[in-house]
Amino acid sequence: DKAARFENEYAAASALLAEGEYDNAKSAFESLKDYADAETMAKESVYQKGEKQLANGQYDLALSTFSALGTYKKAYDNASYAQSRIDMQKGDYQKALDGLVKLMGYGYQEAEEPILECRYQLAAQAENNGQYAQAYAEYIDLGEYKDCADKAARFENEYAAASALL
Repeated sequence: DKAARFENEYAAASALLAEGEYDNAKSAFESLKDYADAETMAKESVYQKGEKQLANGQYDLALSTFSALGTYKKAYDNASYAQSRIDMQKGDYQKALDGLVKLMGYGYQEAEEPILECRYQLAAQAENNGQYAQAYAEYIDLGEYKDCADKAARFENEYAAASALL
């Protein structure tokens, strides 16, 4: 009977999804057309594929995967996050930071650690460019992140030594 066949195919598609066979699961759900929530589950298959790509640091792939999903779940935010991680890999920390801060404003908690990393890298760039006051202020503000406290203390010691020479 037709209903039993659809149920079996749906169960098989669900099993593919559970096994991480995202593309095969998507195809299987799409073949079920209007059966139950097959259309949604086809999108879910793509979404889970994107989440796996994000978790594996495959940001280019994740950006493409999530962009194709439009407004499904957090696909748009995940695409933006992937773009920011790509910007970080390219060394464009200010662009990445701007995107990540916007995401944090939407409650995207995954952006918190990369925001700290961008700020850290921008402080290091400022220091390398001789913008010591800016670098020092950022290291102080970052506090216990990585070696920021040590870097801030080094600035203070160097300032004290320079002041003693005056």
